[in-house]
Amino acid sequence: MEITPVSPPKSQRFYLQEINIGDGNHFLQRNPNSVKKKLEIEQENYDTSNFPSGKKFSPFPKKSLVQCSLASKFSTAKVSRTEFMSLPSEVHLEILKYLSPEDIIKKIQLVNRYWYKVSNDKCLWEALDKFQKLCVDLKYIKQQCIVERRSKGKLFKAISRLNRQPSILRRIHLALANAGFNDGLPTSVLREISYLSNLDHINITKIKEVEINKDFIQICSDYHDYNLKEYMKLHLFKIENKKAKTTPPHAMSLSLSEYRTLLTEYRMPLRNIKLITYQLLKGLCYLHHQGIIHRNLKSDNIFINTNGDVKISDFGLSRLVNIPHVPYTPEDPKDRERSGREARRLWYRAPELLLRKSLYSFEVDIWAFGCLLAELVMNEPLFNGDSEIEQLFKIFRFIGSPNVNNWANVSDNADFKISFPNWESVYFPYVCYPEDTEEFHHIYNVMVPNRESAFKRLATLGNSLGTEGLDLLWNCLMLNPQMRPHASTLLTHKFFDEIRSEAELKYIGVTCCDSHLCENSGLYTIPNMLDCHSISYFNALKKNEADFKPDSNYLTQQPIITEHMRSILIDWLIDVSVHFDVMSETLHYCINSIDR
Repeated sequence: MEITPVSPPKSQRFYLQEINIGDGNHFLQRNPNSVKKKLEIEQENYDTSNFPSGKKFSPFPKKSLVQCSLASKFSTAKVSRTEFMSLPSEVHLEILKYLSPEDIIKKIQLVNRYWYKVSNDKCLWEALDKFQKLCVDLKYIKQQCIVERRSKGKLFKAISRLNRQPSILRRIHLALANAGFNDGLPTSVLREISYLSNLDHINITKIKEVEINKDFIQICSDYHDYNLKEYMKLHLFKIENKKAKTTPPHAMSLSLSEYRTLLTEYRMPLRNIKLITYQLLKGLCYLHHQGIIHRNLKSDNIFINTNGDVKISDFGLSRLVNIPHVPYTPEDPKDRERSGREARRLWYRAPELLLRKSLYSFEVDIWAFGCLLAELVMNEPLFNGDSEIEQLFKIFRFIGSPNVNNWANVSDNADFKISFPNWESVYFPYVCYPEDTEEFHHIYNVMVPNRESAFKRLATLGNSLGTEGLDLLWNCLMLNPQMRPHASTLLTHKFFDEIRSEAELKYIGVTCCDSHLCENSGLYTIPNMLDCHSISYFNALKKNEADFKPDSNYLTQQPIITEHMRSILIDWLIDVSVHFDVMSETLHYCINSIDR
């Protein structure tokens, strides 16, 4: 019975490279005609009835008639370059899995474009990450250095090799950050990592991973398209002004900055302002309910994605509120003199901080929020002083000077002077009233002519925000810190009635604590402003009291430690606590830990 040969499967037709043509050491020593004849004989053994007529089928590539790579007849079989490259890319990926990630990056990717593409396949790196923990340098591709600062290191835009998602990679050189001293991890960086690792909210940026070694620390976080300052620049539109284009700046009675503003016009829709500030308040409300003061809110630290999500970032200056309140370490003015970027922090600083108030809380973030609200409208800072005293005078000129009527305890601040200029306080919404009303005449007579620039700026804000928006701004910029409302109260303001139902769709099911005190509604209405942080703080104190309650028979539970040894150890702890200024509660915790 004659057996009809069957054609090979389609996936194998073009990979039949090995051909047995007899004995020999190398195919180049063979007669090319005999090789060609042998290939034609091999081709006749295939059934070509299933292929289109008029086309002669060849199971080999066109170059394989003379130039095909044949298996050499050495003691061990060798695979030629042509044979290896003809394998599917899936096979190449499997082979690359046996190499180290360093070899793939430093050697394989530099061969050609094909190997660069194959070696960057996310399936390959996902498999490598399963078998070995990849470091940050191997897991991310650094594309662009965004900014470089001594205290915060270099910021890179990076792409993950695992999922191809963009990220922000911060690389901090510890020797530079510590100014040459071997102080280890900076306190601000450690505080930021600890806070962001425990925060989970859609308006708070997230840390993906942190890597610490001897010389560097690398922090990988979410990538955002714009910060608030860059987002405002997107709303600058060119206007047709022939006079401004043809007249040189020196021939006009305008400054260079005023001349440039003639060529552009800033227009941000009021709806966008409401959506941005509402999300910013939601993030602040979550932070404050966790007991965290941001203390560094400014346009550089607020990020916006293309889908409109607002993220609060940079928690290097944040602090956890202690109960009862304790004075925080005052800011060193030299920190703001290092660069213009740090100097901009002064523009959003509350007046009580400029007057060296020692005890403060969440109200400093509410003041910064009011400054950001005005900046969104004007595309420039509301108060942009070059020094602390100039910043104070700009605030007082716009709002009014503090006195016993609007700030009862203002004289308790260390840097308050009675010789400060005395400007009368005003209610912002009066500027939106009709000109023939008594309210408008009152604010006009108070601010003009001595504070005419402040009056014009207030009128500009009123044209965009309206009466309700100015009332929100007035509440945020109260001179007396105790009169500023909490973020949860500001969320219920009439200014957000238009967009509240739409904005709240993002916060369905969102809660700020495990006890679900603030669930779903987004309006965190807790009686007497008893936030989640206070409740969790007191619960933790009660638990610690139960855990650290000393036992009367503590010496019997620790047969190794005698009473004399315990006395020596406690005396040493007291000396350490006095030397390092440790709180008494911490000392009691240490002693109770010994007696457990």
